Amino acid sequence: MYLELSRNTQAATGEDPNDYLVTEGGKALSAEAAYERYIIGVEKIQSEPSCLDVTNMVYWKASSSKADRPIGNITDANPATFWQSDGFLPHIIEAHSVKKLSLTSINMFFSLTMDESYSPYLIKVYAGNGLLDLTLIRTLEVLNVNGWVSFRFGPGSESSDTLECQYLKFIIYTNHQNGKDTHLRGIRLLNKRNTNNKLENRPPSVVEEHSGSLYHGENISSSANPFP
Repeated sequence: MYLELSRNTQAATGEDPNDYLVTEGGKALSAEAAYERYIIGVEKIQSEPSCLDVTNMVYWKASSSKADRPIGNITDANPATFWQSDGFLPHIIEAHSVKKLSLTSINMFFSLTMDESYSPYLIKVYAGNGLLDLTLIRTLEVLNVNGWVSFRFGPGSESSDTLECQYLKFIIYTNHQNGKDTHLRGIRLLNKRNTNNKLENRPPSVVEEHSGSLYHGENISSSANPFP
């Protein structure tokens, strides 16, 4: 099992996301400080010259969503918006690309300070080319995290290869404090940059499942185990 800050995982901002920012009055991380940490992290993630942010170039789908908290909110790079589930655990997020991805990192933002009992605690991440060949690539126990957490693939990580896949599945099994629904404020997917990669010219799109229907939105700014 992987902890979110094990040596297989790196904080994208270069800070320890398990550390609270403590003020002179002894208060924990404020919402404003969490927002700043979010924005700085996005800028750093997207500044990698050899990588392309393909977050808005894949189709996203959730097992459930509140009407005013759609799955598209995890891709808009806005710390004030978030996806909220609307149903029973486990909650599932899926991402599908029509072209094969060569991912160098999967980046997720967590804030126990802002989301409290809505914060995910146990998450499993699967990857493959479709539902029938999914492999478990990470198991997360999200502790006292307030920041971006990055799973890296390829040079500079334990794996010498990028993560080749067309399909990702995130399963949230439990939340902090036995919370029922989940908040997630951000995911960023970085792909190895390739001038011949048609993904670079693909318009952004989101697929969201809510109340049994599909919504198509536009311009929405390790151990390996077989899938159970």
